[in-house]
Amino acid sequence: MAFVFPVETGAQYLFVIWSVFFTVMATVAVGLRLLARRVADRKLGSDDILMVLSCIVLIAYQVLTILAVAVGGMGYHIYDIEHRFLVLPPSEIFTKYFLATQIMWCVNLTLTKSSILTLYTQIFTMRPFVIVAKITILVTACCSTIMIVGSMAVCRPVAFYWDKSIKDGTCGNYPALWTANACISIATSLVTLILPIPHVWNLQLERNSKVFLMGAFSLGFL
Repeated sequence: MAFVFPVETGAQYLFVIWSVFFTVMATVAVGLRLLARRVADRKLGSDDILMVLSCIVLIAYQVLTILAVAVGGMGYHIYDIEHRFLVLPPSEIFTKYFLATQIMWCVNLTLTKSSILTLYTQIFTMRPFVIVAKITILVTACCSTIMIVGSMAVCRPVAFYWDKSIKDGTCGNYPALWTANACISIATSLVTLILPIPHVWNLQLERNSKVFLMGAFSLGFL
């Protein structure tokens, strides 16, 4: 039976509190989105389905984060795990949870951006806009796929990721993989944020209405 770590450090409390907070916030937001569809008597679109799937993956991701705190020892120094709690090897369980959350994060990111960009293509139907949006979805999906495969293959065998005693095991340049993925992710996030703003500004509306709409679309910056 897995050892359960006491939640007593500031880092642990932060992990748990923020995990619960973002799970509730996302669930409420998606719930209101579905309610709005129902009130407007409109069928769910592909963007809604993608966002619901994203919310489900997010919940699974946050559950894994909390388990990483409770069972994996996240928030404790590795010395405390080994010498205070006598859990050996000290990083094995945490590393497994960490690898799982990385995969969940990539899937969640792809679904969220794809949902937003799919909604954009339904609002702004100009061909150049749709092409850029679809290319951004493709780049995001490819980047996440590479990251997932890379995370699983960066150490050979995979078990060497958490068990360095395996003979002839090797690991590649993991920081480089994550840095490259982060740069591409930031770029696609900026495209997703900026893409609708010029089109909103050119709408035949009052200035206050334009500012309000731009603010609504810019919520993705959060």
